[in-house]
Amino acid sequence: MKLFEFGVIGSAGGSPLKAAIKCVCETITVRPYIVVDRECGLLDWAKTNKIENTIIDYASKNQFSDEANSYFDSVGVNRVIMYYSRMVGAPILEEKSMYNVHPSLLPAYSGLSPVKQAKDGAALVLGASLHSVDEGVDTGKLCYQVATKNLRNYDLTSAQRISFLQKTWLTINWIEDALGLKPENDKFSSSEYIDLCTRPIRSKSAYLEFLEIEKTMSFENEN
Repeated sequence: MKLFEFGVIGSAGGSPLKAAIKCVCETITVRPYIVVDRECGLLDWAKTNKIENTIIDYASKNQFSDEANSYFDSVGVNRVIMYYSRMVGAPILEEKSMYNVHPSLLPAYSGLSPVKQAKDGAALVLGASLHSVDEGVDTGKLCYQVATKNLRNYDLTSAQRISFLQKTWLTINWIEDALGLKPENDKFSSSEYIDLCTRPIRSKSAYLEFLEIEKTMSFENEN
């Protein structure tokens, strides 16, 4: 079983990360190192599961970035995924491979509350993007995207649940690609609520577990 060690920066519940780890755990041993800037669900999960973690107060972009970079140096990880709305800068952007999961089809609906932005804008499609992190706001190079059609059929709560599934899918992509996994099947590219993706899930076991997670969720039709 392959081992993947990586950093995480977050400030909320970390639900897509937790779901993605559940999906890949049959074939990959995942070892995240968690950085948060406050007490939150992600920190509680890390403590409960004895996952290494630290809290770094966000006094400024440069201070937070420097301390987070030093922490990841201390645990020996170079790849970091963010579920985080605050900006980071040097030296972490220069010394680590940084990625962010954003719940929109970038470049549309960058910044805060993108799912609500899409609903308020009467968008037809709801999407999510995984991109590299640079000094801008959601302006880094796009790596993967995923989309669900007929957004207008769903209320905001259901759209946010679909967004969770999309972010989970992208996190699975990120983990599998970091390890160079080859596709087991060319059919793992959609599901009931994932219509389009730029990167299929590679592992059959991860895909089947994703489908099981999807089955547990409920969605309300707005019409």
